[in-house]
Amino acid sequence: MVKCPVSMPNAVYLRACAVSALLLLLGGCGDRAMSRSVALHECRLAKLSSAAQCATVNVPEDRSKPDGRTLALFVAILPANTLSPDADPLFMLPGGPGQSAQAAVPVAVALAGVRRTRDIVLIDPRGTGKSAPLKCAALAPRDLFDELIDVDLAATAAQRCLAELRELRAPDDVDVSRYITPEIVADVDAVRAALGYQRINLWGGSYGTRVAQEFARRYPSRVRSMVLDGVAPPAMRTTLDV
Repeated sequence: MVKCPVSMPNAVYLRACAVSALLLLLGGCGDRAMSRSVALHECRLAKLSSAAQCATVNVPEDRSKPDGRTLALFVAILPANTLSPDADPLFMLPGGPGQSAQAAVPVAVALAGVRRTRDIVLIDPRGTGKSAPLKCAALAPRDLFDELIDVDLAATAAQRCLAELRELRAPDDVDVSRYITPEIVADVDAVRAALGYQRINLWGGSYGTRVAQEFARRYPSRVRSMVLDGVAPPAMRTTLDV
């Protein structure tokens, strides 16, 4: 039986129950993990009372140029509360696009039932949080509601931001065209391999559902289960279709 604490906010409560129920139904059939190729160290995350295990995973900024610039992706593992965890962890994919893994911590905290048997893995996607962040002054301050219903406002803001980043980051040889969903999906698989997992479970929220769908499309044999929370279909343009 899945027991979810009634004291947590409703949205987090429902997400925790959905993920916990799915993993419980699929329990007992994990895969043996591969060897881990990165070193973990104890770390602390905001809104998380216990210590996590953190690491960085280096990936090419542009995979068509493997000898080019590299990015250090920040990864945090909330270890399972058992000495013999199941081999398939839960990867949590944040929304936005633009949210860091920190945004998923409240949901991860609510998944105490999952952590009884499985690791929970959080990744700052490239360009966010501690993963080579790209910060754009052109996007603030702005009226998000107006942009939601007016595609021209959103497009103008995005163009201003892109121009700003190209100018500011040019001396660092940053290729802003590579901070896109296909590269983020490949980053998730690079983290999976570096941490030594053969198959993973995915939870995606909002834009994270798009990353989850594309990951499953590209790497179907590496996905054991998937929860899509607030689906953003691949063809959806937020300002026009929502």
